[in-house]
Amino acid sequence: MLGGGARRRRPVTEPVAAATNFAAGTRVEAGQAVVVYDLGAGTFDVSVVRRTGSAFEALAYRGLDDLGGLDLDALVVAHAAGTVTDGEASAWRGVTEPGDADGRRQHRALWDDARETKEALSRQPSAGFHVTALRRDVLVTRDEFERAAGPLLQRTVDLTLDTIRESRAKPDQIAGGVPGRRGEPDTAGGDAAAPGDRDRADAARAAGAGRRPGRPAGRRSRRGTGCRAGTVGPRLGAAYRRSPRLRAGLRLRVRAGLRTTV
Repeated sequence: MLGGGARRRRPVTEPVAAATNFAAGTRVEAGQAVVVYDLGAGTFDVSVVRRTGSAFEALAYRGLDDLGGLDLDALVVAHAAGTVTDGEASAWRGVTEPGDADGRRQHRALWDDARETKEALSRQPSAGFHVTALRRDVLVTRDEFERAAGPLLQRTVDLTLDTIRESRAKPDQIAGGVPGRRGEPDTAGGDAAAPGDRDRADAARAAGAGRRPGRPAGRRSRRGTGCRAGTVGPRLGAAYRRSPRLRAGLRLRVRAGLRTTV
C-alpha cells in the first residue's frame, strides 16, 4: 500500500493491457480470446490472450525483430530513390550518406517527410514531399505504397495465423483483434527507445543503393525485458493505427487464413 491508502499499480504486459482496454468497450466472455497485433517502430509482436474471469492469460506469443514501422518508412525513401536521375545521383548521395551538418539536416528531414507521407496515405490517395537536394517534389500514391508494403505486411499476417494455431484458439472463440498498447504507461516490455539517426542512416544508405535496409542496431530483442514503454509514443504502428483501410485489409487476410488453415 502507498501513503493515504492508495493501491500500488502493478505493471502488466502489453498484450494483457491491450486486451483489457479492448474488453472495456467490447464484451469478451470467459474463455474467449483476443489477438493483439503490435506493429512497432522496429519490431512486430503478436499475442493471443484468453479471458479467465476478470483477468487475461497469455496463450501464445511470437515476434519479428526485423520488421517494423521504420521498414515502411524505408519504402517511401526507396520510392524517392527510384526517381533519382543520373544527374541527381550526387545530390541524392549527399542526403543518404551525409558528410556534413547540412547533409545530416536534409537526411533527418527526408526520413521525417517519409514517415509523414506514409501516414498521409492512410487518409488520401496520394501524398508528396519536397526533397531539397533534388529541388523538386516526390509523389507517392497509396496503391504504390500498398504494393510495396504488401510482402512485408503479409509476413505479419502469416505470423499472426501461426500464433493463433499455436494458441489452439478456435475461430469462433476469438472475440476480436486489437493493436498493441506500446507507448502507454504501466506496461512492461515496450521498446526502450526509438531508432536513432544511425538506424535511419543505415536504412537511407540501403535505399540509396537500391537494397533493403539492414537491421538497425536499436531494434530490441523479440521479448521485452521489463523496460517501461512511453518513449516512442505515436510513432509506433502509425501505419496500422491510423489506417482504417490497412486494418480492414489485414483483418480480411487473417480471416481468410483462419477459414483455410485453422
